[in-house]
Amino acid sequence: MPICVDASFVVKLVVPESDSAAADALWRAWAQVDEWVLAPVLIDYEVASILRLRVFRRESEPDVCARRLKDYGVLQIDKEHDDLIVARAVEIANEVGQPRAYDSAYIAVAERYDAELWTADRRLWNSAHTRFPFMRLLGAS
Repeated sequence: MPICVDASFVVKLVVPESDSAAADALWRAWAQVDEWVLAPVLIDYEVASILRLRVFRRESEPDVCARRLKDYGVLQIDKEHDDLIVARAVEIANEVGQPRAYDSAYIAVAERYDAELWTADRRLWNSAHTRFPFMRLLGAS
């Protein structure tokens, strides 16, 4: 089964945070079996924005942000995009009551490729996991 990851999960791989060890363990396990990992193309911009926000909030230095962005860049994640994914992301946002379609793009990609979706975003998981049972929350028991 393919694995879809969102930005909240991936940031845990490059920034030491709670659940980073759990994210790293999953990532290593997937690499050992050559699991196909994918995400919508917007993940690049979301990860960059999260790292930039850490600099803006003075939680990180610009050079650290640049290094972490490079660390992210070497992760093997296939970026998926087409008009059907975009349209489905909007439909999903409507279904789960999200004001924006960013997060639902991850759900749309996972749905399209019959993948598990791994997130560390509890709000996303809370709003959508009952409707989309292929969602997995990092750190959930």
